[in-house]
This record gives sequence, structure tokens and C-alpha cells, in this order.
Amino acid sequence: GMCRISGGDEHLKVKKEGEATIIGMTFEGSDDSAISIAKNTDGRQKICGCSFSNNAGIGKGIGIMADDMTSIFVGGSFFSDNVSTNAQGAAVYADGKATILDSRFFRNVAQMGGAVFAGEDAELQIGGSAFVSNKATRGKQKGPAVYVEAFGGNEYEDGGNNFAAGNIGRACEGVHMEYLEKKDENICIVFQEADLENIVEGIPGQVDTDPPTSGPTSRPTSRPTSRPTS
Repeated sequence: GMCRISGGDEHLKVKKEGEATIIGMTFEGSDDSAISIAKNTDGRQKICGCSFSNNAGIGKGIGIMADDMTSIFVGGSFFSDNVSTNAQGAAVYADGKATILDSRFFRNVAQMGGAVFAGEDAELQIGGSAFVSNKATRGKQKGPAVYVEAFGGNEYEDGGNNFAAGNIGRACEGVHMEYLEKKDENICIVFQEADLENIVEGIPGQVDTDPPTSGPTSRPTSRPTSRPTS
């Protein structure tokens, strides 16, 4: 079984001089960011095959908080029932470079970016991942799955093979791109639509299970061009 950290406050903090590889751990019950990565941290932080469940607090990035000028890789990980009551990105908040592959996000809740929030200085890539029943709660409920502040130096790259279903908020089953100075240009990068019941059946149990193994295992190479029609 996996190593498990339970209980309040931060579980792991990576400081400026640190470079971490975190594999096969479960983080649950934190009332702050389970993993917090400090500003201007050297190197790339790797988080692979981990589970983040039932963490809840008032701040941003209750699962993973990656501050300015950081670099993270998240692979094969599972995020469920994480809640940020007063901020953004319940599962992952990134304001640096972030790559998320082959991961699943289920029932995460935040004001914006119910699962993932990318700040104005972020470079975000998502591939081979599924977003199910996540929720945005603030105002117009933008970005229940993924919210990107699409201005300044921000970039988003779609790695393909992403799925979304049943996310609750403004109608964007994918990545909400927010252009703050040009609100009429806000767009939704739509992920592939999938049968909600089948996706939920394929999602691991919330705590007592290993990370998903049945999803895509390699980096996607094609970019979805439209919402499936059949």
C-alpha cells in the first residue's frame, strides 16, 4: 500500500533550495495545502502516482500549491473531494510551469478553477486527464474544471486525450481562458465529452485505492479539435 499522511496543516513544504520527487503517497485531511512549493524554488518538483483526498481549507491550492517561478510535473495522480472555500484551484494552483498528465480530478470545489487554476504567470500543459463533477462557486462560476488567467505571460498547451463530464459552473467542460482586459474574447477549450456514468465507474475509490492505472500511459500527441457529436 501507499504511504499516507493524514491530519491538519501542510503535509509537505518544498523550500527554495529544494528539489523533490514524491511517489505513491496519499495526502488526506489537511486544512492547508497538502504540498506547498515555495516561490523561486530550484529544479522541477515531480509528483507521481499520488492521491489527494478530503483536504479542505480557505486558501488556494489545497492539494498542491505551486507559487511564482516554480516548475512541477504531476503524473498518474488522483484528486478527489478537495475544497478551497475562499480561493482558487482546490486540487492544483500553479503560478509557474506546470505539466499535468494522466491524472483524474473528481468532485473538487473552489471559487474558480474547481480542480486546477493557473495564475497569470503560469505555463500550463494538461494531457490524458479526466475532470468529473468539479465545481466553481464564485459569481459566474467560471472554470469548474480548469481556469487559466490568459493574459500577461500565461500560456496553455493542450496535450490531447482530455475528458470532462458533469462539472458544475459556467458551461465550460474543459479549460476556461479568462482574458481580463478583453472579456468578450474569453474562450473555452473543450475537452472530449465522455459518458459520465462510465467515467465515474473508472475512477478509483476516494481514499483506499491506488492511483489510476487504466488511463493513458504515454504523452498524447494529438490535440482534440472539437466536441464529439455522437
